[in-house]
Amino acid sequence: MNVIAAPGLQVPMEDQPRRYISDSESVTVEPTAYYLRQLADGDLLEEDQADSQDLAALDHLPDDSAELAAVGVKKTASSKKGTA
Repeated sequence: MNVIAAPGLQVPMEDQPRRYISDSESVTVEPTAYYLRQLADGDLLEEDQADSQDLAALDHLPDDSAELAAVGVKKTASSKKGTA
């Protein structure tokens, strides 16, 4: 399975504690109890699930909010059309 560290974290590899799984590159690991526990704790994210969760979150936004969210723009009351 492919995993990546949660944003801002570094997770030690199971048999090589001086090597880390970072939040910038996914790593292929065996689904051992160690990695499954890290997934359950939220320290690791399964890469396929992380990508699908991001896309699913964008699909549930109304109107042009998905496009704005993709570029990091927040919609406020003053930025809506037709309001002062």
